[in-house]
Amino acid sequence: LRPLVSQGLVGGVFVTRRNLRGGDLAGLQAEIRELQQLRQTAGLPPLLIAADQEGGLVSHLSPPLQKRPALASLEAADDRALEQLAEDYGRAQGAELAALGVNLNFSPVVDLRQTHAHRGLDFHSRISQRAISDDPQRTLLIARGYVRGLATQGVHATLKHFPGFAGVIGDTHHFSAHLETPLTTLRSRDWLPFRHVAGQSQALIMLGHVVLDELDAEHLVSNSPALVQGVIREQWQHQGVLITDDLTMAAAYNRGLCEVGVGALNAGVDLLLVSYDHEKIYPLLDCLDRARADGRLDLDRLQQSRARLDRLAR
Repeated sequence: LRPLVSQGLVGGVFVTRRNLRGGDLAGLQAEIRELQQLRQTAGLPPLLIAADQEGGLVSHLSPPLQKRPALASLEAADDRALEQLAEDYGRAQGAELAALGVNLNFSPVVDLRQTHAHRGLDFHSRISQRAISDDPQRTLLIARGYVRGLATQGVHATLKHFPGFAGVIGDTHHFSAHLETPLTTLRSRDWLPFRHVAGQSQALIMLGHVVLDELDAEHLVSNSPALVQGVIREQWQHQGVLITDDLTMAAAYNRGLCEVGVGALNAGVDLLLVSYDHEKIYPLLDCLDRARADGRLDLDRLQQSRARLDRLAR
């Protein structure tokens, strides 16, 4: 990891439960400080240090960090109190993350709660147990407050998983999946939290590995020019940072790590996430290096990404 960090070959590091095995919180904190010092010595921008602390089901650093209820636990509150309660939650969680050295959290989940029957092949996505609400406006209010709370502690949030998995039945950790929700419904409901919260903050948007046939039947959303450029960059006029979901998830990896990675960068995505099978960072870096050498990487897009990442780091 240290050569990748000191040579600027990665923009960030994801820390999770396995980084605590055989150690403790203080040891992880020291290691994060060391990595950031390597960046400073090399004259490189600080690393993004990411965690996956949604609260509830997905809380990969708890323990030792405090185990918090899911953001959905706030939904019972009165509309007028929702945003402030969420901000308080984000501030408290953000302080804990910032003390560790984390400056990016892969939360909140702003997919709307699923209404279709549970399917037995959903082993990991489990959106119904992670979503805030089936109401886009209440999801928006809670997400906006939470993002603001994290930001008070210097921690960036991540809105996930665009384009919204409420209508997805398959589990993209293991299988390919299609989103069949009509585009009119996505625009009027599912996309509201993504568009409005991202437009009012520096929150990242995480792109899922699902196919939205109505707009692009060929590509995953995570490397679709029609979704990234056509919808997010042009229709929404959004110039915030976009990150893929984990490229070692089967829905992406089975299409070819290189193909999806190059396609995502060329579509205007700024960060590629490799987490579950971290060894795959090496073939991906090799692929990207070769793609740059033979002209398959859009250098203008990379410059635009650099500008967005620089703005995030300020």
